[in-house]
Amino acid sequence: MIALLALLANTAAAAPLGLEGFLDQVSAQNRQLRAARQAAEGYEKASDEGTLLLAPTLDGDLHFVDDQKPTSNPLFLGDRTKYASYSLGLSKLFTTGTTARLSYTLATTDVRGASPVFLPQARFAEARPVLELTQSLWRNGFGATTRADQRRLEAQAEGARFSAAYAAKQALAAAETAYYRLALARESVRVERESLDRAGKMREWTSRRVRLQLADRADLLQSEAALQLRRLELQAALDDERAASRAFNAARELDSDEVTDELAAFDEAVVAKLELPKRAPAREDTLAARARDVVDEATAESMLQTLSPDILLYGNVGYNGRDVTDGTALSDSLSSKHPTWVAGLKFTAPLDLPTIFRSRDGQKLVRAAARDQYERAVFEEETQWKDLTRAFGEAKTRYGLSGAIESAQREKLVHEKDRFARGKTTAFQVLTFEQEYLVAALARIRSESEILRIHAQLKTFAATPAAGGAR
Repeated sequence: MIALLALLANTAAAAPLGLEGFLDQVSAQNRQLRAARQAAEGYEKASDEGTLLLAPTLDGDLHFVDDQKPTSNPLFLGDRTKYASYSLGLSKLFTTGTTARLSYTLATTDVRGASPVFLPQARFAEARPVLELTQSLWRNGFGATTRADQRRLEAQAEGARFSAAYAAKQALAAAETAYYRLALARESVRVERESLDRAGKMREWTSRRVRLQLADRADLLQSEAALQLRRLELQAALDDERAASRAFNAARELDSDEVTDELAAFDEAVVAKLELPKRAPAREDTLAARARDVVDEATAESMLQTLSPDILLYGNVGYNGRDVTDGTALSDSLSSKHPTWVAGLKFTAPLDLPTIFRSRDGQKLVRAAARDQYERAVFEEETQWKDLTRAFGEAKTRYGLSGAIESAQREKLVHEKDRFARGKTTAFQVLTFEQEYLVAALARIRSESEILRIHAQLKTFAATPAAGGAR
């Protein structure tokens, strides 16, 4: 049993690293991706901040006064006054721009040193509940500024969330491209090694024939030159593999140009059958542009309201209780025996008219610019989708053709090498066919790489950044 478990563990450890497994590593280790996802989640939770503008607010006030300054008439005013006040209020702003506040105040006053003849109640308590209402009739007329501020706060959070979500998609697409790049770089190295091995065997074969005087020395020189060329091409492929390995590790937050993982082999049939991902109604960067448009529009609306004159309608009603005892003052304050009514209008207007008119024109331009930026983002998304889908279809066509060409070149090379072994062709012809086969194989790898790279970019248009690929 232990041996079986050990065998299973070794098998699992030696399993090739597929795309989904690699993207899981990237999701766990890549701080850029992790930060983008955390930011998107955080901004989503903060998207209701606009409602805080309308949230009820509780306020309180507690203060004491001990006033011993000289008075003009101590008989009436005494020589010392002690005052204590306790107040609690609840206020709320409504979408109509109406502000309501309900408060209750209890205050005690103790005048010392006054004559009882002139001030029979030197110590008394006052209690007062008050309902206050204010309504703007022009600036922030019926809540225009309030609603604009709400839209601005909500759109700011939405825009930041969409930007972070798109950054996460882009990071995943870059990681997927890095995986494909390394896998195909390794395949290119394999093809170059096989070509070098064939060139070496051709060189040895030609060398023996020259020693036996069955071939001209020119054939040997040609074989030697081809061998050196294959070594150069292999070195270039190894350099590209090293760069791809570094990008592969960088996606996993590793500072190394060596990748010990074995990558899963490509299924050429799956690559050929890749389809366009299902497109979302709008990509996140376009949604972020739309949110910025809303932010700029709401900001401009708020600023235009600020530049307007204002007529403020206000009023309050309060009940009053006053007595030498706190209890009586409290009970009297809850009756309508001693009401206080206040109503009024307040008018304010900025007077720097030239600056106001310039500011209004500027805000209108800001709104127009935001709209143009959003419409440009919509246009760019549409054109990018069309360009990528067209490029994807063209790449698949080239991939099919390159695969057929590679098969034909391989068959042609095998046949020509057989003819060369029977002395029916020249080394030059074999080397030419070898080069043509190598070019065809590398062209197929490039076409494969192009398909997978474009497909990874197309996924950024999908509703979710789900992983997928030719594995």
